[in-house]
Amino acid sequence: MFYKLILLATLYTSQFIPTTFFIQALPVFMRQQNMSLDVIGYMGLLMLPSGLKFLWAPFIVATTIISLISVYLVTRIRTVAVG
Repeated sequence: MFYKLILLATLYTSQFIPTTFFIQALPVFMRQQNMSLDVIGYMGLLMLPSGLKFLWAPFIVATTIISLISVYLVTRIRTVAVG
């Protein structure tokens, strides 16, 4: 059980680091390069896929489950046909 908590903490940390970079550091770097504030403001759109992942996650999970089932069935059919 403890290793699952460590894995979950690692997952959230790996998602947090790029998010923090885009929110905090990237606008500073862009401003140092004399980019306009409009362009820097549009950088918030980069966070849109991450913020809306609860909408597309069920489709990814369903597709993954279907593909895993099909791989299992193909493997079973090959095993029965060969054996």
